[in-house]
Amino acid sequence: MQAPAPGTHRCAMPGCTCLVGDTYIMCRPHWGIVPRDFQKELHKAFLFTPSAHKQRQIAEYAVALALESLSPSARHQRQVAASSLTTAH
Repeated sequence: MQAPAPGTHRCAMPGCTCLVGDTYIMCRPHWGIVPRDFQKELHKAFLFTPSAHKQRQIAEYAVALALESLSPSARHQRQVAASSLTTAH
């Protein structure tokens, strides 16, 4: 596997081969899976953390949040919430 170009790295999602700029944690499709209410704080922490180790920890947390949001129980919660918006009371 070829090393990423300077100023880029691979998306933090395991198995993803997309390259992203160093100011990003993930590619756009995977970042979209991270719950929106966490995105701003994760991105800010990632940008202002000089330690590569801490940046990896932030990226791992973002991956965990994304994967958790895809779990069957999280999907069920979203479906219940969505159905309650369309059901007339």
